[in-house]
Amino acid sequence: MAEEGHVKADKLRVEAEKTIIRLVRERKELDSKASQVKKDLKQVQKELEAEVTRSTRRALERNELKIELATTENRAVAAIAKAAAAEEVEVEVEAEAEAEAGADKSFGDDKDQGESNAKGILQEAGLMVSAKLRSTRGEHLGSVTGQLDVEEDTFEEEMPGEERGGPTEELEEVVVREENPPKTVKIGSTLAPEHKAVLQKVLRDYNDVFTWPHEEMPGIPPNLAAHQLNVDPTFKPVKQKRR
Repeated sequence: MAEEGHVKADKLRVEAEKTIIRLVRERKELDSKASQVKKDLKQVQKELEAEVTRSTRRALERNELKIELATTENRAVAAIAKAAAAEEVEVEVEAEAEAEAGADKSFGDDKDQGESNAKGILQEAGLMVSAKLRSTRGEHLGSVTGQLDVEEDTFEEEMPGEERGGPTEELEEVVVREENPPKTVKIGSTLAPEHKAVLQKVLRDYNDVFTWPHEEMPGIPPNLAAHQLNVDPTFKPVKQKRR
């Protein structure tokens, strides 16, 4: 009986040792897993802190950029306002100077000369003809007979000897589009042959730019805009009284 008790005790002790060894092994595994979890948590915390730092830095940079842009815009507006104010002051000064100069010129002329500078300039240019006062004395002293002609200023439309404007050189027509009738453009007839050839080539190559009827105007109905008025020939023409 005693031996059986010792055998059972030994078995129980062996099983207890095995259980203790198993528990110790599981404890070590749990400690290892806990340590790994702590490391992972620390890594995640570091990454979160780094992301927060980057986000904060970006937000600060954006705010600084906005502040800088606002400051630059305010400076530009102030500079424009200052320039506009300076320009207004300059214009006012110039206007005052011109007004003073005009006043001095108007009131500074000598009345004994009889004619103003402006009238003298117009007379010299032949643009104004003056009819002077005329009188006829009679036989008796102090008597005046005849008709008094009031002085009158008349202005001519053209300078004496001036010719009306027109082309400064002879022109010739060049066909740039073969149609019926052909489309032509006028060019100078005194051009050098090589220059004339180049010009004619350009006009023919780009004739759609230089010669096109109103029907070909892109995007614009002919009844709204045209080179020539689209008037129905059956309508009676409108007459205006002579003034």
